[in-house]
Amino acid sequence: MCPNCGVSTGNSSSPHGSGDLPAGRKRELQKIARKSPGTLMIVTFLWPSAGYVMVDEIGWAAICFLTGHYGLLGYIVAPFHVKGFVTNARQELETHGETW
Repeated sequence: MCPNCGVSTGNSSSPHGSGDLPAGRKRELQKIARKSPGTLMIVTFLWPSAGYVMVDEIGWAAICFLTGHYGLLGYIVAPFHVKGFVTNARQELETHGETW
């Protein structure tokens, strides 16, 4: 994995990844991966900014809040975006052979 962009370089010798995930990043991903996608989607549908805060995406929460939840489109888009953060965290952990 590229440390700057997160894209796979394809150089892994192990089929389950190299397990070289830094401890801080591992804790951060596990915290997000343990969240229930269904619950997050419901919370985010009701209040989009709160869903972003629940997955530690403060920047997205601020953008969502300051733009009026994307002109109310945020109520439709944000739940799926937040679910994607959980899915991506789980995939990254699995790539490195870690559990969530």
